[in-house]
Amino acid sequence: MSTTLRRNILANYLGKAWLAVMSLAFIPLYIRLMGVEAYGLVGFYVSLMAVLSFMELGMGTTLNRELARLVGRGGEGADTARDLLRSFEWLIWGGSLGLAVVVWSAAPWIGAHWLRAEGLDAATIARAIALMGLAIAMRLPFQVYSGGLCGLQHQGVYNLLLAIGATLRSAGVVLVLFWSPTIEAFFVWHIGVEALTSIATGISLWRMIPKCAVSTPRFSFSAIRDVWHFSAGLTLASILMAIVNQLDKLMVGHMLSLQVLGYYSVAVAVVSGLYYAAYPINTAVFPRFSELFESKAKGSLVGL
Repeated sequence: MSTTLRRNILANYLGKAWLAVMSLAFIPLYIRLMGVEAYGLVGFYVSLMAVLSFMELGMGTTLNRELARLVGRGGEGADTARDLLRSFEWLIWGGSLGLAVVVWSAAPWIGAHWLRAEGLDAATIARAIALMGLAIAMRLPFQVYSGGLCGLQHQGVYNLLLAIGATLRSAGVVLVLFWSPTIEAFFVWHIGVEALTSIATGISLWRMIPKCAVSTPRFSFSAIRDVWHFSAGLTLASILMAIVNQLDKLMVGHMLSLQVLGYYSVAVAVVSGLYYAAYPINTAVFPRFSELFESKAKGSLVGL
């Protein structure tokens, strides 16, 4: 196992461990300040974000693979890689904003007909769901940019940005809730943090991707055409995974009360920490595998 791979695995475990701590540590304060019913909306937000993550269209993993292959080629084809990144930028930001509009428009119906609340009024729930749409829209570009960072094997930078974002999102919102203990304030803060994290990750990726003096990065249909089969397969897999993993939370929110969904979300948050045990290894191995395959280093690939 190479030094880079060991370093990336360690960085991923540290990053995911910190993310797990941030995800769990402040739940009692959220419930105390907002109430368990409002926290049920937070659980609904997590499920909605997981379901709508297919709007990322597999671009993050595709960019991960393509930039890892770029490393394997010794930087050859940097112009194409930069065009692909610029093309994905246009798609993800445009698609994310369109998604926000759709969720914002559907928010009144979801609040009135899907979720069952006792203490929260329909208008509050509708506003919260509309803000969820904006928060998810600001989150999706981070998934694409972080895939690029992982592909270039700058996973220490990725995990640092992930940890900073998690800290601001989970700990920072507590200060906001002390000032305004409402579900609307919770999601407004999340929108700002998600936007800041996505922008910072994008800037980091553009600074680290190999430079090309030949041309300025541009939107390229040919760059997209070369990878769309791979991306489409990932999108289908993401949709199926989201249905399998999130259907129970969505149905609990529909069939039972938001208060029950709040308690259910606490249990899910605790159990989901087990997922972090294997994910860091996969995140580190995938780009390394792609790099070695592209460079035809069969001996190193078998030893991986």
